[in-house]
Amino acid sequence: MYWFWVACAVVVGLIAGFLFCVRVLRPSLQELSRNSAQDRDFVLRVLRRELANWMLRRDPDRYLLIYKEAYDTAVAISAADRSDQRAQLAKLCEQYPFYADFDLVGTRDHVLHADGLSMNSYDEVERHFRDIIRFQALQIALNENWGAINWGRTSATSGDDLAHLEKYVQRFKDTRFKNRLKNAIDEFYAYRRGKDNGLALGAEEALYETATFSVCRFPTSPRFATASISRTRTNSACTECSSLTSQTRSHIATSIAPTLASKKNPALTTS
Repeated sequence: MYWFWVACAVVVGLIAGFLFCVRVLRPSLQELSRNSAQDRDFVLRVLRRELANWMLRRDPDRYLLIYKEAYDTAVAISAADRSDQRAQLAKLCEQYPFYADFDLVGTRDHVLHADGLSMNSYDEVERHFRDIIRFQALQIALNENWGAINWGRTSATSGDDLAHLEKYVQRFKDTRFKNRLKNAIDEFYAYRRGKDNGLALGAEEALYETATFSVCRFPTSPRFATASISRTRTNSACTECSSLTSQTRSHIATSIAPTLASKKNPALTTS
């Protein structure tokens, strides 16, 4: 009987010690779990950023559409049933067993992303980008640690990011268009220095033409010359010109008009 009570005391002591340790260590374990979730979320955001930069540089309009659709997908995931969320997460985990599998670039540190992704199509990069966002959205919805490190956000994307992206894409396209105008002017002047200024050409003939742009005569006022994009090599409409804001058009015209007017150069038409 004596040993029975001794055994009971030992068991009670072990249980009390275990509960005490759990209570003491719980904050540390919770912090460890949140730190782990934060590190994993950060890695996925870095991998996402690599793919986003590659896509935006090649087709900014398409990337904007991709992000809008990914934003809608993330919002839908946050509102889905728990069973549906778990099913989607399980399917993604089968496709990407390890976090390293989300790294589509997979190159050495010094290799450019463009080279690392050169063997992948735009569709493949887009699909990988969408999968990362879906995985993050599902983790935020199902794992309280992921939700905590995202400051209560219920989605892997945000409306603020989308609003910033819309403005950034327009600035990116405007800047690229302006740089093309400047490059076209530089190339044309380099060509004209060794030619007869196109005096022997007809009014409808191009003064200078390359694979990327053509320079043609265009009626201008004696005080002011401007530049426009009117056609591509295939005579299709130019989306870059039509997307320019009025402020950007004014800025471009102001910046290049003195150069064109001072040299009495025909207005520039590029593709």
